[in-house]
Amino acid sequence: MLAFAEPGCPPIDRLQEGATKGELTEQAVVCLQEARSNETSLEGRATISRLLIADSFAKGLTTVWSSHVVWHLENIDADDANLAYLYGLYLYKRGASDQAEKWSRHAIDNGYRWESDADGAVKRLNAYALVARATLQKHKGMLNTQEPSVLAVRASNGQVQLAAVQWLSAAVSAERDGSEALAMCIETGWDKERCTSRAAALAVGGL
Repeated sequence: MLAFAEPGCPPIDRLQEGATKGELTEQAVVCLQEARSNETSLEGRATISRLLIADSFAKGLTTVWSSHVVWHLENIDADDANLAYLYGLYLYKRGASDQAEKWSRHAIDNGYRWESDADGAVKRLNAYALVARATLQKHKGMLNTQEPSVLAVRASNGQVQLAAVQWLSAAVSAERDGSEALAMCIETGWDKERCTSRAAALAVGGL
C-alpha cells in the first residue's frame, strides 16, 4: 500500500473516494503532489497522478486538470488513448487546433489498446474529425493573406474526408448514429453514396 512519508498526510487509499468526488482538501492535494514527485515506482506515480486528475476534474478546475493530464502523458503513459482524447478535446474547445490535432491523432493511433471499446473508438474519431475540420477552417481563413497555400487547404480537406469516413465507419460498426459524420463527409465535396461506400470499405479493411 502506498503511504505518505510526510507528517499529517493520510494513506493514499483513503483519498481515492474523495478524489473521484472532488472532495480532497488543499492539504491532501499538496500531499499528493509531493508524493507524486517522491514516489519511485511507476505504478505508484500513476496511481497518485490519476487521483490528482480525478479530483481536479470533479472540481471543474479545467486548467489544473489539463496540467495534471499533461504531466501524466509526459511522465507516466504517453500512449493513454483516453487521456489523449480528452486532452485533445479540451484543446479543441479552446481553439488550439494544432495541439488538439496532435493529441487527437495520438489517441487514435493508440486506440488499439482498447480494441473492445467500440464507443470509445467512436468518440476518439469524432473528436479527431472535429479537430481536422477546425484546422481546415483555419487554413481557409488564411487564404489570400498568408500561408498556407491552396494546396494546403486541399490537403486539409482530404484529411477531413478521411477523418469523417473513419468516424462514420466506426459509428456504423458500433451501431451508433453516424448522421453527423456523414454530414461532415458531404461538407468536403463527396456525395452520400461515396461517403457511405468508403465507410463500408473501411469497415472491411480498405479504402
